[in-house]
Amino acid sequence: YRRLCRFFALREANRHHLMYYSAAVRSLLLRLGDCLVEQGRLSSREDLFYITVDERADLLADGSRDWQGLIETRRAERDRFAKELVPDTIRDWRAALSGSDTVSSVASKGTLRGIPISGGRVVGPVRLVRSMEDWSRVGRGDILVVSVIDPGMAPLFGVAAGLIAEMGGTLSHGAIIAREYGLPAVANVPGILARLHEGDRVSLDAERGEIVIQDRGHEATP
Repeated sequence: YRRLCRFFALREANRHHLMYYSAAVRSLLLRLGDCLVEQGRLSSREDLFYITVDERADLLADGSRDWQGLIETRRAERDRFAKELVPDTIRDWRAALSGSDTVSSVASKGTLRGIPISGGRVVGPVRLVRSMEDWSRVGRGDILVVSVIDPGMAPLFGVAAGLIAEMGGTLSHGAIIAREYGLPAVANVPGILARLHEGDRVSLDAERGEIVIQDRGHEATP
């Protein structure tokens, strides 16, 4: 039993150190990116993340490659992949590639359905949260719509009125945190980020797992 307890502690320590050193490496790479921008080799510090480790060495050695063209190509590729809707479960590879192997979340016209993971009922405006850059736009009373619940979003749970996620279940880390905050939440609603828009007003019933679109907003999605 004592050994098991020790291993549990090491499991969490491993995650802590992985996140700590990943953040440290990212900070160093961003500083390197700043230096390359100052030298006129890159347009943005984040461009460094679009080239491989070996390519970075070549870039630092004053390689004559068209780096900006390569970076723009990979950025466009990443943006294209980010728009792809991937099914939770693939039953037929051909259907998945054609986009027909998806599970509908539509219960009836104007109503979407998912898995209730934290009880409660609330009505409010939709706030799409696709990345950390969107966190600053979250206001009190917003209903957050995310692809997956990241535990790092916990500070937003004290401001938001509700939460809807494309993926997840009742035992996920994010679901547990949502219940601790008493935040009404529904998960496993396929395609919800594409179906809802900024400013839409929805009714979230996290007891039954239903989302009803009450009014389509006019706020443009950034």
